[in-house]
Amino acid sequence: MLSFLAIAAGYHAAHYLVTLLTTGQYTLAALNDPLFRGDSLLGLPAFYVSFGFLTDRATMQAIYAAQFFAILGAHLLAIFLSLRLVGSSMRFSAHLPMTALMVGYTVLGLWLMSTARAG
Repeated sequence: MLSFLAIAAGYHAAHYLVTLLTTGQYTLAALNDPLFRGDSLLGLPAFYVSFGFLTDRATMQAIYAAQFFAILGAHLLAIFLSLRLVGSSMRFSAHLPMTALMVGYTVLGLWLMSTARAG
């Protein structure tokens, strides 16, 4: 069960990637000029927070690819961890139910992430 922590971390990273990219701009702006006096503490030029990159098809495909690889990598890491935690005391066939469950969760998670959402 400890290997499921890798999956949880992968899902959080994938699902909150767009939030990080959008609200992270506010964080950078606040760190660059925390008192709104025109300072440039991080050495960044004055910039405006923009969500325009979400309308670019190539950018959205890159974001989806990053989400895809975060989830896929997390599942592969979880399988590796589960095999390392158990060691050689179990037969290979004992891992097949968990492997089938993880493949199912991966397919379901990627399908849910790729569907359009409204609201």
